[in-house]
Amino acid sequence: MSVSRTNRHEGRDPTIVGEPYASGVVAGSLEMTIEDLRTLLLELERRGLIKAHPPAGIRLKDLSALETLAAGTAPRCTRFQAEAVAV
Repeated sequence: MSVSRTNRHEGRDPTIVGEPYASGVVAGSLEMTIEDLRTLLLELERRGLIKAHPPAGIRLKDLSALETLAAGTAPRCTRFQAEAVAV
């Protein structure tokens, strides 16, 4: 979500998050495996919160729900999910 806020502040589309970092770097910063990150992203996509945005990025489809999840106030939100969304 911090990338989304930065995009908005700098005049870019806040719903598009590019992938400037390798998956291993992102997973490592979240203290999870690449497989855990993959599983989390698939779950967020299944919930309709994100969508792949080729060629290399993610579209945030529901900013409000993602903010709630990142804040840890969403139903059945685990620490693992909230930390990953907050990045």
